[in-house]
Amino acid sequence: MEQAKSLDFPFFKLVRMISIGDFLERIDALFVGFWALGMFIDITTHYYLAVLTGAQLLNLKDYRPIVVAMGTVMVSMSIFQADSMIALNEFLSYRVLTLYNLLFTFAIPLLLLIVAVIRKKRADFQ
Repeated sequence: MEQAKSLDFPFFKLVRMISIGDFLERIDALFVGFWALGMFIDITTHYYLAVLTGAQLLNLKDYRPIVVAMGTVMVSMSIFQADSMIALNEFLSYRVLTLYNLLFTFAIPLLLLIVAVIRKKRADFQ
């Protein structure tokens, strides 16, 4: 347990040690492929939702005009996210990432829900 805390990617190190019999070894490439596919799906989903949200905020009828601009912004932000692996680990630590997760998965959706309920009540009274 203590050794896993010091490793950069403990799951990847664990997968590299898997040996089933003497014929099924080095299956880390399979896990890296699954990880890359999962990240691709995650990134494309978030990108699509960000473009749709941006189009709705700008009151555009079609989202296609802002695809390249949003992609440029997202790539720039991903490059400047962390200066080094140490800074990235600090950001991903429990005390920093938890605040971001609470904000983006609980506080903002709750605020949007409250605004939607208030708007619906106002529309019902008019």
